[in-house]
Amino acid sequence: MKNILFLSLTLFCSLAFADIKSVTVFDGEFKKINELTQPKDIEAFYSLWQTKIASDKKIKMDWSKGFKIDISGDNDSGRWLYCGGWLMPLSKSASVGLYQIQNYQQFELVLGITHNKSMVHRPSKLGLDSLTLAAH
Repeated sequence: MKNILFLSLTLFCSLAFADIKSVTVFDGEFKKINELTQPKDIEAFYSLWQTKIASDKKIKMDWSKGFKIDISGDNDSGRWLYCGGWLMPLSKSASVGLYQIQNYQQFELVLGITHNKSMVHRPSKLGLDSLTLAAH
């Protein structure tokens, strides 16, 4: 009985995010930051996406410094503006308004959004010889 319940719950959760085909993230200058296409990544995104709640707050924000999130294949498909935990849809298919993500730090981590440029992974400019010499 427990196995059937577990299987049903797993299948339900799988179907819930199965409609999302991809999530693409762009910075304020429309440079592509990340694209989620793997089921594991989309599932992580979807679980955090479900924490968004509608807000009636009025906020002033420079959205050009925010991020663009393109969702493909879901009821919320389209482009969303994102900045510091706040979301605003730009498509007609999504509900109009302002939303807040509950755990926005985790949300940004899943999306690959970093605010500290030094944290972005870049290959080292040091050659293998430099590393060997530095070790001695």
